[in-house]
Amino acid sequence: MRTTAIVIEHLVIGIQTALWVAFLFLAWYGYDWIPVLTLPSHVFFILLSILVLYPLGVFVDEFSDWLFHNLSMRIRREHVTDGTLTTFQLLVRLNDPSTSQYFQYLRSRIRLARSSSVNFLLLTVAVIFFTVRQYSPTPDQPMASLVIIEGITGIIITLLALFSWWRVSHTFAKRIKWGWEAFHASIETKSKGSGKKQRNSSP
Repeated sequence: MRTTAIVIEHLVIGIQTALWVAFLFLAWYGYDWIPVLTLPSHVFFILLSILVLYPLGVFVDEFSDWLFHNLSMRIRREHVTDGTLTTFQLLVRLNDPSTSQYFQYLRSRIRLARSSSVNFLLLTVAVIFFTVRQYSPTPDQPMASLVIIEGITGIIITLLALFSWWRVSHTFAKRIKWGWEAFHASIETKSKGSGKKQRNSSP
């Protein structure tokens, strides 16, 4: 189930990537040459797209991870000062499926928001480039107004994705801190309980 979720995440990221790549391609070469696809061609195109979209999603996910790495570590250090306290160690020691699923959910949101912020920014640039290259302005709809609308819309969507990544990243780091604190508290409680039993059982 978790593997399927990761595949879907990378497909979504791959579709976003393919959008701005397609706009750049069409801006340069135009779109009049694109043939009308028949049903068998549609099926072949969909299968071919899946083979391309998934690795595209993986590549952009890795690139955005590298791009946001320093900011992610800065957010983590705000809440978790000890760099040796990792999420993996916490999940192994807690051995709680519900906690593991919650952290996986947060990770999924971080990946999607992080990659979306990169893709939305590039999509905004690609759409503006496509408009400048292919759009024929009219008196009712001049090119400048259309480009401004596209730019403002793209910037707003990109900032929303960045805000989502920032907020969920802080939540993730806080949960790591609270998880380790709860783990150490349970260890101390158990050790105190075992100490009392030993004193009570001693003659």
